[in-house]
Amino acid sequence: MAWHSFLPKLTVPKKVVFENGKLNALWYFLHLPLIGYATILFAVQKQYSEVISNSPFLMVNVDPLDAMPYMFGAVSNVSEDPSILSWCAAAGGPYLCDSNAVIQAACVELLTESILSAVPGLSMLSFCTRLCDLDKLDALDCLVPPSLFRPQGSTSLQITTYTAFNQGLFTGGNRNILVHLHPLLRFAPVTFSYSFQMSRSAPYFFGTDPGIAERKTGADAYTVAVTSEEKVLMIFTPGERVIIPPPSIVALAGLPWDATVMLAGGEFYAVVNCYTDGFDLPTALDWSGHSTLEPSPEIPVCLLTVDQLRPASGYKMADTLSDMAQAAAQIRVDTGRGDSFHRLPSLSAIVLNLISLVVLLKFPTILTIVFATNCLGSLSNVYKRAHQETMDISTRVAQLALRLLSDTTILGQLVDPKTGTGVSKAKLKEQLCIILQKVVPSKEEHEILAEDLSEHIFKTLRKMPQGHKNLEEEMAHGSHLANLMSIGQTVNVQDLCAYFDTSRRRSWLEWFTLPSSQRKLLREKKTREASKQDDTVEPEPSDIKAQASSLSRLSAASSQSEVCVEVSDGEHLLEVQALQNEIDLLIGQVRTIKERQTEEDREEQRQQEVEERVQHLYVAMENLLQKIDGIEADDAADVSRAGLATLKKGTQDLEARVLQFEEENVRLSDQIQALHDWADARQTEAVKELEKETKATVAISSAVGREETRETAGREETPVSAVRAVSPVRAVRASPLRMQQERT
Repeated sequence: MAWHSFLPKLTVPKKVVFENGKLNALWYFLHLPLIGYATILFAVQKQYSEVISNSPFLMVNVDPLDAMPYMFGAVSNVSEDPSILSWCAAAGGPYLCDSNAVIQAACVELLTESILSAVPGLSMLSFCTRLCDLDKLDALDCLVPPSLFRPQGSTSLQITTYTAFNQGLFTGGNRNILVHLHPLLRFAPVTFSYSFQMSRSAPYFFGTDPGIAERKTGADAYTVAVTSEEKVLMIFTPGERVIIPPPSIVALAGLPWDATVMLAGGEFYAVVNCYTDGFDLPTALDWSGHSTLEPSPEIPVCLLTVDQLRPASGYKMADTLSDMAQAAAQIRVDTGRGDSFHRLPSLSAIVLNLISLVVLLKFPTILTIVFATNCLGSLSNVYKRAHQETMDISTRVAQLALRLLSDTTILGQLVDPKTGTGVSKAKLKEQLCIILQKVVPSKEEHEILAEDLSEHIFKTLRKMPQGHKNLEEEMAHGSHLANLMSIGQTVNVQDLCAYFDTSRRRSWLEWFTLPSSQRKLLREKKTREASKQDDTVEPEPSDIKAQASSLSRLSAASSQSEVCVEVSDGEHLLEVQALQNEIDLLIGQVRTIKERQTEEDREEQRQQEVEERVQHLYVAMENLLQKIDGIEADDAADVSRAGLATLKKGTQDLEARVLQFEEENVRLSDQIQALHDWADARQTEAVKELEKETKATVAISSAVGREETRETAGREETPVSAVRAVSPVRAVRASPLRMQQERT
């Protein structure tokens, strides 16, 4: 057997083609929405790509010693917010806290109502700070930038926009509250920086640059500052420093830079997200006043956004021990890590989406089949039988038997009338030529094709697993051809034989799943066979006993004949003695055969008892199976399921016992058959040897008688040497007997 015969074979599903134009039109129509859906997913939704997180990390920083931005802002004509200008215009003083409602509210905001009532005569002195020279920093209205910025690592920055201070309030030494507002902070150079990298390597795709997985910074991407309304506020090209002043930071959160924000402060959270595909950018992104940017894996586009966490931020402190009170408002900016990703084409994503598309395209076929087999009335029955093949073992077995009968009958018409034994290759070729005349126009071609087909049929018959290798070279029986025609059917000839075989031992699962009618038929056949075995009594083998008796009579006759022979010579006496010993040995062997025959009879009786016990167990098992069938049919019985489990267990035990008895029965049958074979062979050999020896004994006795007669007549004339010369002849004649005796 070839090595590839052990490998699994290719299996393909069976297809049924419906030749109905309307059903095909429905099938085509159901494909349209699926194809449209797949197109949208694949092309529009970028399902052929794969996303990999890059987790950009944003940091914030400011240089407090850089005074150039403030100097530039002091001489520039950049307009200030009207509310800030009004506050600065009203600055001055000192003004008593109870002079008007606005100052009263500012004093209460700085201190408390209880402190104001306990310390009368408090006044407020307010200033809008300006950038002073280094030798005049002690002036009351000077701006000192290092004192207004408080960074906390690289992820947090506090910008103080409003301060209030008093020294000597509680001792009465100073009743003036000094208030500063810092409008020049709108020019503070707040710098943002970030870095990002893919969390894993880029997926495999044709032409993908492996360098895109390396770490990148803001110098490798476009940085776009986007407001909370998704409007582009600022754009920074690759390599450009990302400097966003405090008014722009507040504007990104959707708030104006006015006196209210400066006096109240606030907390803000800034993040950056980097993308490599325009599909991932916000759809409502407003690029008004700026050029639209298209991201790519080589130059991503990073969106910087700011969210407001708290509408106010500041601190107040009143220390009676140091006789000091102070307050401040600050803008706090915190940064963190974004959640953006790279989008790259992926071969695995393309394959997975194609597989999903293939699975989705099966739904039109399923829906069309459901419609055709359920909604078309009587036509649905036809389509259902074409689509769903019913498999019934009993029906298939009957169909195979009828098919074999019809095929054999039809093929019987091809039997050669000359031989009458089968279908010859010449006859088969002749009929094929008649059929192929309508298909192949050329006579030579259809004759060659008929010759090849007939030769191929005979070769196939010899290669069949049923075995027809001993077919004649030019002749095949009609049953062989019918068997060849049944190959490929659900049930074959071997299954047919096994289906009705009562001597074959079936497992309890096979027996349980057999049709009820077949189980009943097999039970009846087993019962009939058992009754036949009970009625039939095997007699003692008459041939063995008859042969044994004939051997006894023959040996007795031989003994009498030899006793009556008068031996006058010593050599004659030795020969007769050897023959007598050999006959005695044969008679002993016959007695041994009789004893073995008696033992064989006892073994057969024991086997008969075992078979009766096995038959009894089969009957008990059949009764249990009938009870199981009755319990399975009775759905109303409440205790049937527990009984069914008990009966199944009992059935399994009986099966085991039956198997044990069958094994013992097989062993006894083998022993009895071996004994039969040995007895038959030994008996045949003994009979043949006894016949040969008897014939030799009679011949020797007659020869001895004739020789003695001649010796008596010519004793006086024959020399002694002549008499002695005869002895070697008798010795030669007796030598085969001695050889046979030695072999025995």
